[in-house]
Amino acid sequence: MANQPSELSTDLDFRTLVELCRVTHAEIQERAAQSINRELVVRNWLFGWYLVEFEQNGSDYATYGARTLKLLSQELKGTLGRGFSVDNLEFMRRFYSAYGDAAGGRKSETLSAILAAQNSETLSRNSGASPNLRLPNELPLAAAIQQTLSGELLDRFTLSWSHYVTLLTIDDAEERSFYEIEANQTGWSVRELEKRKVTRRER
Repeated sequence: MANQPSELSTDLDFRTLVELCRVTHAEIQERAAQSINRELVVRNWLFGWYLVEFEQNGSDYATYGARTLKLLSQELKGTLGRGFSVDNLEFMRRFYSAYGDAAGGRKSETLSAILAAQNSETLSRNSGASPNLRLPNELPLAAAIQQTLSGELLDRFTLSWSHYVTLLTIDDAEERSFYEIEANQTGWSVRELEKRKVTRRER
């Protein structure tokens, strides 16, 4: 039969079969978890971007002001579940503020400009539709942003979200970059990163 895998071993027994399945599952599961975690980092960067943009350019920001994080937290927890506390949203905002150049210099490309461009494009495609059509209330907006930025961000962020939360406790940008590079190259766990950071500061 074509395309059959080569024989694993002439000594393959049941215990080896069990171990092969167990190890393969563990490795695939670990890779999947790493992939999901990197997607989480990308999502949190995007959320931070949205927050900063809303604070700087939101048409109704004055209505919400300092209550923005609290109200957004309530909305997101009600529809998406856990993980969107005020503290977590604040970390997302800080994450974007610290890594705003992660998308190849797109920090200067405001979300408002993208919204306007996407809305204009949608209106032109739907010339017979209502002139009040607004893309921000539609799913294609998020899809357009993700298609534009997600690939670049996945290439940029190679650590877990927990790593970046730890890195955000370092105020100095150069020092933060040093630890990010070291953690990436040496495979430090979050605990090891925290330990190295404390040890360096005690010197």
